[in-house]
Amino acid sequence: VQSGGFEMAIICAIDPDDGRISLAAIEAVPALRELAEYVSEAVTAQKISSVTQTAITTRRLTVVDDPATAVARRENERGIVRRVDLGAAAALPLFRFGNVAAILLLSSRVRGYFTDDILRLLDEISLGVSNGLENIERERKRHEAETALSRNEERLRLALRAHEIGIFEVDYAKNRMVLDATSAQILNLGNSPLVVDPGLAMSLGTAKEREHLAEWHEELRNGARSSYSSESAIALADGATRWVRHHGVVTSERSAQGKPLRLLGVLTDITATKQLEERERLAAKVFDNSIEAILIMDAGRKIVMANQASTRITGYAAE
Repeated sequence: VQSGGFEMAIICAIDPDDGRISLAAIEAVPALRELAEYVSEAVTAQKISSVTQTAITTRRLTVVDDPATAVARRENERGIVRRVDLGAAAALPLFRFGNVAAILLLSSRVRGYFTDDILRLLDEISLGVSNGLENIERERKRHEAETALSRNEERLRLALRAHEIGIFEVDYAKNRMVLDATSAQILNLGNSPLVVDPGLAMSLGTAKEREHLAEWHEELRNGARSSYSSESAIALADGATRWVRHHGVVTSERSAQGKPLRLLGVLTDITATKQLEERERLAAKVFDNSIEAILIMDAGRKIVMANQASTRITGYAAE
């Protein structure tokens, strides 16, 4: 409006779901301010001009000369309705991924104002603005995806931290193993993330376990195996034993030769579980080998368990 020679410019956005049109922006020279207010109210009421409707329907730049005499709705102080004649109007559809996303409506009081040169310029404007709209939409979706990913990663970190689960990654291409802080703690390697030799994953447990792990990891590296799970005992510096459950899965990333590039895994300290299992095993052994008869009954006084001594003393079988 200020430098292009137009006297009024309107941008209307089109809802992709229901097709409703809403006013995005409007600008007019002082002589057409009242008309601009009228158009704004008309768009809000979904009263769309014929030139705009034609541009939406045909999906093409639409131009009309002497479109109609537009009447501003507001009266002046003398009660006289001001009339404004428009000589020419052009409706330019703006696209986003093949759909009409907006309409740019340009007006002039000069009939025949939209010459071939101006129409070519408008076509260029349509292409440029449409590309801009698509870039904005791509950027919006990228930002939404990054935000969602960041939130999911934070939730995952909180869940893993709450359950004391460590994460590790084996990078076959760079021949390295990356441990997060929790994995390093579980393996008694400090309290910070570490980059170590991937051979560490094959050095856990007994000699027999290490033999199996070495075989599995070779199959994982060559693509013959997609995952593994194991439980290993680690000897600590104070002589204690820590039990670790580790599980790994190769990712879908492949080299040019079709070999896996990465393995992702989790580490869990299961020492408490193993200790509980050992106590239960010992309790069961004491129960079975006691010389005293022991019967365990439920709340209904029904015998649910009997040791060997009780069957020997009573003569009744455990069943």
